[in-house]
Amino acid sequence: MIGYVCKYTPIAIIESFGEKTCRLEPTTSNFDQAHTYTHPNICSYAKAVLEQCLNENFNQLILTTCCDSIKRIADLLAAQNNLKFLYLLDLPRKRNAAGEQKFTQELIKLIQAYEKFTQTKFSPANMLKILTTKENKPISTAGDKLKIGVTGARCPQSIIELIEEFDGKIIHNLTCTGELNLPNLNPKAEKNLISWYARSLLNTYPCMRMEDIDDRYQTIVESSKQLDGIIHHSVKFCDFYSFDYAYLKQKLDIPLLKIETDY
Repeated sequence: MIGYVCKYTPIAIIESFGEKTCRLEPTTSNFDQAHTYTHPNICSYAKAVLEQCLNENFNQLILTTCCDSIKRIADLLAAQNNLKFLYLLDLPRKRNAAGEQKFTQELIKLIQAYEKFTQTKFSPANMLKILTTKENKPISTAGDKLKIGVTGARCPQSIIELIEEFDGKIIHNLTCTGELNLPNLNPKAEKNLISWYARSLLNTYPCMRMEDIDDRYQTIVESSKQLDGIIHHSVKFCDFYSFDYAYLKQKLDIPLLKIETDY
């Protein structure tokens, strides 16, 4: 089992090696160990990841350079040296041709590192099979339940369950923990599979750390036409998503509720 935290993590590559992947959604009730290694004001999600890794002894973990806090967690875990495989994937901020080329190179480096770790050769055929068997299933908007969208940063499962408990239906989850909808595989992509995958990951619904986020707001505004309201979740000390909320508050004409938690 290999853990990951970022939606831009190339899980199809890892799964092509026969490994199972697990997105970390820590449910720790304290930061006892994390606070011995980090400052109290560091991102609480990053501390929760560190706490879980220290307590549960994850053997393998892939992190990305999605934010400074996660990069510091990678430094701390590397210093502890108790993971069999720890990899920090460099994630471009620009979604242009140069960014796609850079990300393609980073995915190739990851493949090489994992080949060395597992002593197993990467199989494009396995990856192709994984990509072609995953379907994007649309969510029905029919029914009498309140149609809710979730935006912002990582939304804990407990909030999702709370919405559903009060008869709400999640129509769109546009947070880091939402579904990742990749485009259908182009037959021509088989010859340049890694390049296609890099481009597809980079051009999914952009998070706030990307340079060009026009698509982000266009998607939210368009999806809001199907919704009764939006819940915007942000993690304490994450200024990016506070700016995100302020912008959305001006753009949307449906109820918008901000919830800030310490994860």
